[in-house]
Amino acid sequence: MQTLSGISDITDQAGDAAVAEYQPPKPMPAHLLDWRIEVGQLSIPVNGMLLAENSGWFYRHFSRMEEEAATAAAGSAPAVQPPPMEQRVVRVDYSPPEGLQLVLRLIGCTGQAGEQQRDEECGLMQRPLGPEALAALVRAARHFQAFGILDLALSEPLRQLNLDNCWSYWRAAVESDWPLLQAAVQSWLAANFLPASGQLEFLRLPAAELVSLLRHRQLNIDSELDLLDPVQRWLDARLGAELDRETPAALLRCVRQGRLTPAQAAEFNRSPLLLRCGLSRAAELLAGASSSLSSEANEARVPHEVIFVCGGWEGLQNDPNFGPSDAVQIFNYQERAWARHSQPTGPVLGCGHAYSGCVLLGHRVYVVGGYVQNRATGYQGPTAGVKAFDLRRQRWEPRANMHHQRNYVSAAELDGFIYAVGGHNGRGRLNTAERYCPTANRWKMIANMLQVRSDAGCAGLQGHLYVCGGFNGHQFFSSVERYDPLADQWTYATAMQSVRSGVSVSVCDGQLYALGGNNGNSRLATVERYDPELNQWSPMPQMLTQRSNFSAALLRGEIYAIGGWSDQTNTTVSVVEKWRPGPAAAWEMAPSLPLPASANCCCSVTGLSLIESLLTPADPPPPPPPPPPPPPPPQQQLPNELSSSSN
Repeated sequence: MQTLSGISDITDQAGDAAVAEYQPPKPMPAHLLDWRIEVGQLSIPVNGMLLAENSGWFYRHFSRMEEEAATAAAGSAPAVQPPPMEQRVVRVDYSPPEGLQLVLRLIGCTGQAGEQQRDEECGLMQRPLGPEALAALVRAARHFQAFGILDLALSEPLRQLNLDNCWSYWRAAVESDWPLLQAAVQSWLAANFLPASGQLEFLRLPAAELVSLLRHRQLNIDSELDLLDPVQRWLDARLGAELDRETPAALLRCVRQGRLTPAQAAEFNRSPLLLRCGLSRAAELLAGASSSLSSEANEARVPHEVIFVCGGWEGLQNDPNFGPSDAVQIFNYQERAWARHSQPTGPVLGCGHAYSGCVLLGHRVYVVGGYVQNRATGYQGPTAGVKAFDLRRQRWEPRANMHHQRNYVSAAELDGFIYAVGGHNGRGRLNTAERYCPTANRWKMIANMLQVRSDAGCAGLQGHLYVCGGFNGHQFFSSVERYDPLADQWTYATAMQSVRSGVSVSVCDGQLYALGGNNGNSRLATVERYDPELNQWSPMPQMLTQRSNFSAALLRGEIYAIGGWSDQTNTTVSVVEKWRPGPAAAWEMAPSLPLPASANCCCSVTGLSLIESLLTPADPPPPPPPPPPPPPPPQQQLPNELSSSSN
């Protein structure tokens, strides 16, 4: 379930401009401490001073009362006398009275001062407010200008929203007539639209509200065709009722036809929903696909997940700048495009990185070890360094170094920790492994692997760490080691069906996938899947491109294979392909990287609040690379250590 953040940063320009203007110009007199508010059948004791400090309406009321008392007493007494206790009553005509009662309690001005009363108020703020109570609270807070508690009203649905109550909170937001609350709940509904549209209450939405939601830029869908089924169900719920043909047309106009591929456009044109619009409106809808590029129909929606690619050995062998890159590249599945950041103003690495590990943990992307090329210091070689990109602050931060330098490192997250295993320290390959605790910012050595290996694939799965394949400097491996963090022990799992060094692994639906790699004779396009319950590997559909030393990530349920080194071109490649795991599904091409690159690392990042700032314009597209050199004549001998492990 995705949640929202940053809602309190939105400004309500429509209704609450007075928030910034209201400041009590002078302190209230002490005799305002003990008063009583009567509203409806309720009689509520309050601290009048605290109430006046937090409510513009009551501040003006008490100020007028003081001015009237001062005028009446002019010339007859040296000072205004406070009214007797029985007269310290403010009668308020407001409905529903429970809304004002909530406001008073959340301001904290009710009852007698003391620990018990404060505990009661804290308890009220910690208990959930139902949708009806929330709507009443918002209306009362705005009416009595108690703007300080509106942040609580915004945060409340963020704590409570789920599929069972989301439409009730939406109705409360509409009834509150507060644009900020409506925007907060609508953003949640947009982020969770497809599962939320499966709820019965969805079918009761008024047409205007459904159109507003379907047009939302943040609607979390994979394809515009995903809108057809919810629209069909909403219309079917009105069979037999009076429904003009403009309503289906208005709903179908929300499908951004300019974002459809040719195959998707053909499917849309065959949709039976068009018949419900009438022939003239259907023709108008189909003609809308050719509208101008600036129209909403051609604007991509905001993605809720991206692929974050770091560094890599970038370019072709005959490029003058062929080497480790400091660029960061972001894949936006809604735009179907990569954004490459290599300028200092973007999220660049600061120095060239290749053969590093990339791990998402919390709101940080960690880049672990690898081979670095630092032009500022002149150093190039393996590193023990670790850096983290804070997605909230949008900056790289140094983290604690590992105990060992690790080029060709394997890294993965498991149960809130980062593991770095194997690699090459510049003198030899390693079987050592270590674990990083983000809260302590400290690495700790764990048990050594059973086998020295670099260039392996690594992933966490069901409480265990799996390390697949790799290279020891002389031999390529098909073996798989499994680490149990509770026992601090490595054991062998069933070996892969193919020898694989420079292999990438990915986890999807509780299964481990091993992709490509180098078997010592050639790069591979083969894929196999590991079932941890059966401890067994099985072959899967092959990739379209032979490749090793590439990165892989899971995005929207599909595995992406990104870049790498291929025998088909005998150089680095920019080719990207994707596959929805399954024995019958085929790999298909995806948008290519801006530049060819191998030895890059990546992870997927989910959550609009974390990725929104990454969607800014990136560098202009680079010029096309020079053509690759002609392939060398075939060779039968085993590649040497450099060519087998560093491409």
